[in-house]
Amino acid sequence: MRKRSRARRKPATAAVRARISPDEAFQLLLPALGAHEAAERLNSAVLSRAVRLWCDGSLVPPSFFRTHLYFDVEIGARDKWHAKIAARRALEKPVEAYHWEFEVSEIAALLLTDAGRAPPSAPQTTGRKPGRRIKKNWRLTAAIELVHFMKENGRTPTGSELADRVDMRLKYSPDESDCRKLIRFLVDE
Repeated sequence: MRKRSRARRKPATAAVRARISPDEAFQLLLPALGAHEAAERLNSAVLSRAVRLWCDGSLVPPSFFRTHLYFDVEIGARDKWHAKIAARRALEKPVEAYHWEFEVSEIAALLLTDAGRAPPSAPQTTGRKPGRRIKKNWRLTAAIELVHFMKENGRTPTGSELADRVDMRLKYSPDESDCRKLIRFLVDE
């Protein structure tokens, strides 16, 4: 008899998603964001559907989270921060009686977004307000020159006269309209 070759069965690889507790998710975000920012980030991520919250194996809708739940942070033993889900309204059972979970991959995605890579829709900010840069602190010099001019001539200078005096001192000529605004601010006539 001929031996039959049997095809080996591959083990079933079901797409098992690892889930973690809210405190574990918070502990992952804590080093990068700090305690209160991490809790706020989790709150906003659940509301914006960037992260899904599971309760006893069922998905919690963001609308229910918005009206009934929130993340609360507290300092536990040895000054270690902990996060838990708290209720805004009464639930059928106490909040602690439910089993809350997040998917690790979604929390990792939050870490990548918060660790320096901005989300694609977020604009890059430079951290300063738009407009002309103040150069050489000309306003302070202009205020000093305004006082000197008024002592020498007994009158208030025009914007161009003040701009010329600042230019002689700093080798920077401010805009005449800015000088006029400064004169109006400093001199009450």
